[in-house]
Amino acid sequence: MRAHYCRVGRDVPGFVFRVDGRAAGFLQRERVTPGHAFAPWAAPEGETWGVDLLIGEPDLTGRGLGPQVIRAFLAHLRAERPDVRRVLIDPSPANARAVRAYAKAGFTPLTWLGTGDDEVELMRLDLPSA
Repeated sequence: MRAHYCRVGRDVPGFVFRVDGRAAGFLQRERVTPGHAFAPWAAPEGETWGVDLLIGEPDLTGRGLGPQVIRAFLAHLRAERPDVRRVLIDPSPANARAVRAYAKAGFTPLTWLGTGDDEVELMRLDLPSA
C-alpha cells in the first residue's frame, strides 16, 4: 500500500494508517485551488481541501473505522492548516458503507458529479473558524 500510494514524486500527499500494528488503509488530501474540479464548491472564505479514504483490509470494513480515521485526520489537518473551512469527499454512490461513514463523520450531500459508472456524490463538511 505504502509503495503505491506514498511513492516519491506523487503530487498528492498520502498517509497510510495502521490498526493493531498493520497497514489498514490510506488517506490522501489535496488543496482545492482555482481550476481544481471541486473549485465551484470551495468555501467562500478560508481553505478547502479534498480527501480520499480507502480501507484496504476487508476484515476492517463495517467496524466504524472510517469516521474515526476521518475525525483524527481532520484534527491533524486543522492543527497544520488552521484556515481550512471546508472539506470535500466524493464517494461512489455504489459504496453505501462509505457514504454512511462520511455522514457519521459529519459530511452532508452537496451535489452529484459525473454520469453513469463515473458518477460520484460530492459531500462537504464545513468547519468553524479556528
